[in-house]
Amino acid sequence: MQRLIAVLFFVFGTALAADDVDNSVFLTTDIFELEVATDPQISPDGSKIAYVRLAMDIMTDKPRSNIWVVGNSGTGHRPLLSGADSFTSPRWSPAGDRLAYVSSAEGRGAELYVRWMDTGQTALLSNLPATPSAISWSPDGRQIAFSAFVKGEPTTLAKPPKTPEGAEWAPPVIVIDALQYRADGRGYLEQGFNQIFVIPAEGGTPRQISSGDFNHNGPLTWSPDGRTIVLSANRLDDWEYQPLQSELWSINVNTGDMQQLTDRLGPDAAPVYSPDGSKIAYLGFDDRKMGYHNSIVYVMDTDDGSTQALTDDFDRSVAGVRWAGSSTRLYIQYDDRGKRYLATLGLNGKIEPFADDLGSTSLGRPYTSGGFSVADNGAYAYSMGSVDRPADIASGKRGRAAIRLTNLNDDLFSHKTLGNVEEITWLSSVGDHEIQGWIVTPPNFDADKNIRSYLRFTAGHSRHTGRIFLPRYNSMQRQAMLFCIPTHAVQPATVMSSPMKFITTTRGRITTT
Repeated sequence: MQRLIAVLFFVFGTALAADDVDNSVFLTTDIFELEVATDPQISPDGSKIAYVRLAMDIMTDKPRSNIWVVGNSGTGHRPLLSGADSFTSPRWSPAGDRLAYVSSAEGRGAELYVRWMDTGQTALLSNLPATPSAISWSPDGRQIAFSAFVKGEPTTLAKPPKTPEGAEWAPPVIVIDALQYRADGRGYLEQGFNQIFVIPAEGGTPRQISSGDFNHNGPLTWSPDGRTIVLSANRLDDWEYQPLQSELWSINVNTGDMQQLTDRLGPDAAPVYSPDGSKIAYLGFDDRKMGYHNSIVYVMDTDDGSTQALTDDFDRSVAGVRWAGSSTRLYIQYDDRGKRYLATLGLNGKIEPFADDLGSTSLGRPYTSGGFSVADNGAYAYSMGSVDRPADIASGKRGRAAIRLTNLNDDLFSHKTLGNVEEITWLSSVGDHEIQGWIVTPPNFDADKNIRSYLRFTAGHSRHTGRIFLPRYNSMQRQAMLFCIPTHAVQPATVMSSPMKFITTTRGRITTT
């Protein structure tokens, strides 16, 4: 976020003097007034939704996240955990009587807490050296599983001599022998691995149940009997050199014994047990050594280990999967032509979309975003976005149309005029595929006048560019700028009606200058 603010003020620092500012349009400083609804978590009975309400602190130039709750009809909208500290990752207990979350309150690092919903009492559960993530309650509500980073022993070339008392020596030599040792926005990475832990839901000592020098990744899903947890991990000896070869693994919660559930050339991830425990739904694909693959929904039979691909004929990449309150139907989310959809998916592969407005949870870049959660009865909640608003919370029942529950930014935008977003399409130079993009014109745009234009291409990766609200475009609009935001031709998943068809017909034939 700090990077976004700096870019906005640097690029558009030619803004009008203070006495010429037009407050009827979106200003660069208005980003500090925005609020975004993220991580919606519907309660097990579907009656209410806890979510993270993200705002920007103008005094510290940092985001601040609080946890709010709203009823499924829009009533009872109120804060649960609010203040100058940040509160994230709300997760309901199976009975809906408690809410686990992560916070760095009380001057501590990020820790795991539980709040009793009837009394508002809160307990600090953990004392961790690293931030917990992928929080998951056991089916009986007695334990909470989570993932956390465990530092490894640093590599050394030789044992240094003892430093004399009072001496001030230079920092020791840092030895790097990892293939991936640095990340964009994070700098140099610490040596270590993500491990899985369980902790009593009333507090106690976290117990590591995974083992080995491998990264074990969430989400975590418990078997209905609470004996095992299934997750995704790449446990190959040369895992650094084969990053796409993750498999599903089960861990015995009591013994830590691990069993590999899938085995193929390609990644498997995002497992979720069916309510009756007979199946596991997950995402993955066969690695064909291409720059892009559609992520496919699979269902595994937990008795014999057999698998069935449900969306292999659906030329879209599925980004999320949940059971829809039963063991016979799923909810999925996917991107198509600039929108993020929610749809029902039957075990026969039939897909029926029922929402197309997920998004606008990310303010920095023009990519589709947003997620959803599902109650035990099939009710659902998601982050609802649009081109003229950051995300709000919406909720619905059993695949029927949703209703908007919050309007976090109406107070700001009720007196602001934004630019107009218009979709445009054109044919690719190879294969006559339809490419999609958008033109954003400034408020009160006059087509008879010449204005400066800004052309933005998305290239170098497979991300889905969408019709979402972005502060950077609205800030530029007050400078009388024209935006054409086409999606780059090598990013087929975001623009085509058939991304894999586009890949196979244009592979090796597209060049850029």
